Amino acid sequence: MTNNKKTLLIVDDAIINRNILRKTLSVDYNVLIAQDGVEGLCLLSQKYKEIDLVLLELSMSNISGQDVLKFMQKDENFKFIPVIAMTEIENIEKAGTALDLGATEIFTKPFNLTIMRQRIKNVLEISSKQKDKKNVDEFVEWRASRYSEVIMANAICNVEFCVNRDEVSSISMKLVPNMSEQWETSWTEFLHNFIKEFVSPEYIPIAFHTFSRENLLESYKNGKNELQKDLIFSFANDEDLWGKVYAYLIDDEKGDVYCNFYINDITAEKRAELSLKQKAELDPMTTLYNRAYAESIINSSIKNAVLPGAFIILDIDNFKQVNDSMGHIYGDALLSEIGRRCKNFMSPGDVAGRYGGDEFIIYMAGIDKNEAKPRVEELHRSLNAVFSQVTEFFNFSCSMGVAMFPGDGNNYMDLLSKADAALYYSKSKGKNQYSFYDAKMKWRTSENDEKQERINENKDAGANFRDNMFEYVFRILLDVRDLKKSIPMVFDLVGRARGFSRISLFIVKSEGKYLQDYYEWNNKGISVAGEKMHVITEDLLQESADAFDQYGVLVSEDVSKLKSTKLLEWCSQRGTLSIMLCKIYDENGKLYSIVTFEQCDSKRHTSGNKTSFLGNLAMLIGVFFMKEARLRLLNERYQIHKMLLRRAGACVYVIDKNNYDLLYCTDHSRNIFPSQKNKVKCYKELCQQETPCYNCPLKNKYGGICAEAILVKDEKGKRWMEFSVEDSNMYNGIKTAMICARDITEREELRIKLENSLRWDVVTGLLNRHSFLAETEKMLSNGREIEYILFVLNIEHFKMINDLFGVEAGDNTLKLIASKLIAMYGEKATIARLYADRFVVCLSKEIFNPVTFMDMAAKELNNFSYNFKVIVDMGIYCIDDASITVGQMIDRAKMALQTVKGSYHNCFAYYDNAWRKRFIIEHQLMADLEEALKTGEIVPYYQPYFDLQTREILGAEVLARWFHPKLGLLSPALFVPIFERNGMIEQLDQYMWREACKFISAQKQQNNYLVPISVNISRVNFYNAKLSEHIIDLVNEYKIEPNLLRLEITESVYAQSKDIMFKTITKLQEYGFKVLMDDFGSGYSSLNMLKDIKVDMLKMDMRFLGDCDDVFRASKILLAVADLGRRLEIPIIAEGIETKEDTDKLRDMGIVAGQGFYFAMPMPGGTFVRILRQYITKKSI
Repeated sequence: MTNNKKTLLIVDDAIINRNILRKTLSVDYNVLIAQDGVEGLCLLSQKYKEIDLVLLELSMSNISGQDVLKFMQKDENFKFIPVIAMTEIENIEKAGTALDLGATEIFTKPFNLTIMRQRIKNVLEISSKQKDKKNVDEFVEWRASRYSEVIMANAICNVEFCVNRDEVSSISMKLVPNMSEQWETSWTEFLHNFIKEFVSPEYIPIAFHTFSRENLLESYKNGKNELQKDLIFSFANDEDLWGKVYAYLIDDEKGDVYCNFYINDITAEKRAELSLKQKAELDPMTTLYNRAYAESIINSSIKNAVLPGAFIILDIDNFKQVNDSMGHIYGDALLSEIGRRCKNFMSPGDVAGRYGGDEFIIYMAGIDKNEAKPRVEELHRSLNAVFSQVTEFFNFSCSMGVAMFPGDGNNYMDLLSKADAALYYSKSKGKNQYSFYDAKMKWRTSENDEKQERINENKDAGANFRDNMFEYVFRILLDVRDLKKSIPMVFDLVGRARGFSRISLFIVKSEGKYLQDYYEWNNKGISVAGEKMHVITEDLLQESADAFDQYGVLVSEDVSKLKSTKLLEWCSQRGTLSIMLCKIYDENGKLYSIVTFEQCDSKRHTSGNKTSFLGNLAMLIGVFFMKEARLRLLNERYQIHKMLLRRAGACVYVIDKNNYDLLYCTDHSRNIFPSQKNKVKCYKELCQQETPCYNCPLKNKYGGICAEAILVKDEKGKRWMEFSVEDSNMYNGIKTAMICARDITEREELRIKLENSLRWDVVTGLLNRHSFLAETEKMLSNGREIEYILFVLNIEHFKMINDLFGVEAGDNTLKLIASKLIAMYGEKATIARLYADRFVVCLSKEIFNPVTFMDMAAKELNNFSYNFKVIVDMGIYCIDDASITVGQMIDRAKMALQTVKGSYHNCFAYYDNAWRKRFIIEHQLMADLEEALKTGEIVPYYQPYFDLQTREILGAEVLARWFHPKLGLLSPALFVPIFERNGMIEQLDQYMWREACKFISAQKQQNNYLVPISVNISRVNFYNAKLSEHIIDLVNEYKIEPNLLRLEITESVYAQSKDIMFKTITKLQEYGFKVLMDDFGSGYSSLNMLKDIKVDMLKMDMRFLGDCDDVFRASKILLAVADLGRRLEIPIIAEGIETKEDTDKLRDMGIVAGQGFYFAMPMPGGTFVRILRQYITKKSI
């Protein structure tokens, strides 16, 4: 039976991926498996005739998928086998490279098996068509569309446009889809609207600069095909997001430059960076600054301070009793609340941090001692309010010490030691107070002081335990862990000993709306409370709130005297005559439970001591009850976490902090370190060290969490691990630390790579621009007595190397230059690659010889290059001004470089201050143009042209004159070339067109004689797709005939924009405009332009005669041009006529019109109108 199945070859070094693909695809296809790239190539060599499709993993350790693709493209037997490349979505750049190398399709992991099967089917069908030599264009177009689909998979915005024509072809905006059609216009207009609408204000300037047409074209000209920036965007009904903006540039066979502009959402990565930064600065429990960061901030504040300040250190009195008696959860909550109150207390400029344990530091900036005292008092009251709900059994309070800056010290350590002395003074005087430092105060100088302080803290607590009853109750609650058994025992003991009728425990239910009794004890002869009386309602508590004291205790010896009618009714129904209610609050200050002590057979007087005892007892019961509830919750969470750890494969270790012994590890940790076992030293087992690691997170670590990347070794080699540490104590008293280990090798290697990329150029290994600036600044600062020079190198036509021989050839050229620079100057200089083909070097003047270097460069590069003459230019700046920045020095070297680019005589030049002045003037003119157009500084001047026979005016050309407020009258020869270079000529041209239309319209309204006015259209205007519409709209706006506005173009436009110009001129001529070819014969395309475009007139510059040594020969050429014009029936205007002899000669040749200083200089509009009246004529040409 014939097997008609197609055959697939899977090349992947990951066994899981291979198994998934084999199991999924073997039903429909014959599947061959290769475990790496080498085996894949072997199978291709043996069975290429059988293989219909290759599924190729790009990231393989032996030989990469890209290398396999390169090999396949070189072999005629393999190159037409379709390839589907497989990669993770994070490696989308590799996908683009794979498609460039010939891959047909891309799969991203994790696989969607249904989509995968369908795409494999599509690829095989398309491939079959391609093999049959049918529908090849369809195949190519399909592959190109897949390329776009893969690259833009995560894009939230994608725009494709032609840069030089400023035409947008497509827009896709996922977050704002309705904007696409509205903005599908020119790139310039889209960019302006998009940035204005969505980019966060602080990023608008850099976004405009980076992605403007001018910068894109300049970047592409300099060999830079990719631009990217991280920006913040604000979209409607959504949070701000971070986007990475890409612009990829490519040209086509016509020379048009296209750009693919898209944005990927990187908000998650940016937020992760911010989170890591916050973790490095903040104490996780209190969210105040941690000790180290608080110290640095306070030091900085003090260093720059001109006003006094107050430094506070505060400590919680008897805090050890919180953890010992109420548990660490309550203690942590107490610390968190103190942190919150410290943060609320702060004014702008203040700094607060957790110093360690239960100690905090605060620096109040800009206040003196008199101002500090009320603020310290306010802080003391605020913190003591935290303790107001804790029973006096524990005697919690806050002590503080204050030192003043600069009187008590002018740096952090001085202020800390003085404030600590004041804190010690406060504690020695009875605690719960604050003290300002005084020189007479005694400092803590020995461990005995610390010990005595701890003894004093426990003295009051010990006194309360002299009551045998309380101690017995405490023991019952402590030893009998089940509260359902211990609370009845306690209530029975206290009730019978103290003679109460009823004791009840109520627990908050339904988010505080009522309290339900948890347990009720009744003495003999006392009936159980009615069913409705098992609840205390929220409105009952609200009505009786004023009856409770500051500790949450209400005592009534006679309930009939209660002011709360609802509480009185509740007591009456329970048969209660006297009552004591004790509120118990949780760590967040919310009501958790109420304990009631009731007397039903007689009224009862309760003394202050007994009230205190019962209040402490209720508090104790509440603490244990809350503790059990937390333990239940913790146990539930423990079981969940245990299951998650097991399923997530987390590496968890428990280590004895005293001796570094491993006490426990999860199963998954043994997968990473198989030989590990308990009771061995963690540093030996995990890090292969003989002594504790120098950066061990356990050193001096008592409480809290820390995380640090540590390089460790195992059977597979080196890897980076992150160890998160949490302190804990085991039930037997051993101090331990729980360590969660995470393999972060990929992240650390990426971080190291990013750090290197921030300093080094990836291609050449030289410094990048940022590092060069810093290193050169340092070198110049350390060698002020040495004369230095700085030079910038540029490779002429570097882009052609990339285009002709490939990017790899271009990179090799850059590497060669880098190696020669290092070989010649090495450590004696700072050397960097600025960008593209630009290098910069700074070195001592005495070891620099430009001729030697240029000779070496010419020899080495042309021996190395690919039959292509490589020319290197150099701009040199002798550093004679130490006050300017290194960046400005580079700019000056670049100015010198500009003077030799394209020159065949000079390959290097030194910077001259005259260039700098010229550059400054150019930049000033560029900056002033917009204002000049608004204020009328640029004035139209009119230069008429005359009939050479009759001397009658036939028309005029409008020219620009700039009356600059600082530079005076400027000729267009000064500013027009500048604006032509940077594209601003378009604004100037449009301004002059409008002024010409205004002039013609004014003459028409005044019934003056009208002659045609010629305006210039520069080359850059033809890149505007709406040029013809704009000119037509102008004549319609001013209601003038099109033949009165003549349009002058140069043949250089034809040379660079033939197709665009032809369409535009044809449309304008059809509307009635006359088109003149200006500077005819000055270029190399004159006859071609005459052949393709039917111009209405020719303008020929008479400087042609002055520039020619052979006047007779030049005259013959002019005569031939004049004859050509007659034969084509195209009138010729000679411009630049300065003598009568020129006039006579041109008239004899048959040229009908002339323009130049011999007849009239350019003049203002008013003067031209007066002259025009003298030459009224009806003749026109």
